[in-house]
Amino acid sequence: MQAEGNITADWIVNTLKVTVEKKYRVHTDRKHVGIGGSSMGGLMSEYMIAQYNDVFSKAACVSPSTHFCYEDLKHLIRATSFHRDTRIYIDQGSQEVHGKRLFIDAMEMMLKMNHLYTEQGCHTYPHLTPGGYHTESDWERVVPIFIAYLYPDLYKI
Repeated sequence: MQAEGNITADWIVNTLKVTVEKKYRVHTDRKHVGIGGSSMGGLMSEYMIAQYNDVFSKAACVSPSTHFCYEDLKHLIRATSFHRDTRIYIDQGSQEVHGKRLFIDAMEMMLKMNHLYTEQGCHTYPHLTPGGYHTESDWERVVPIFIAYLYPDLYKI
């Protein structure tokens, strides 16, 4: 990961999260704490669930820009001892790239990342969004899907 990514991740964990927990009535235990984002935020979520697995038990990696540091991320995931309750949602829209070859490459990368997390004992949900573009409006459509997966207790009656 780039130094800027490490700086951002450290700030999220040690400044933003701490500030939110002081100001608001939120659960602070790992079981209830997740990270999520789209595009570069999805990449950061892939990184942070591995680098800070003692802090985050869940990650929503929506259309992550994994290609920017694919090899580094693979090494980090392989080196991480994940907690067995780690849940990761990772997706790709079918229209995010143009052309069959690029689509196949993007799907292969998403499925390889998913497989790496699974090999490390994580629970994963790989998802292809039919007709999905690399846009906020399409990412909004998957929020109910990843919330239901990452926080299934919210849906128990």
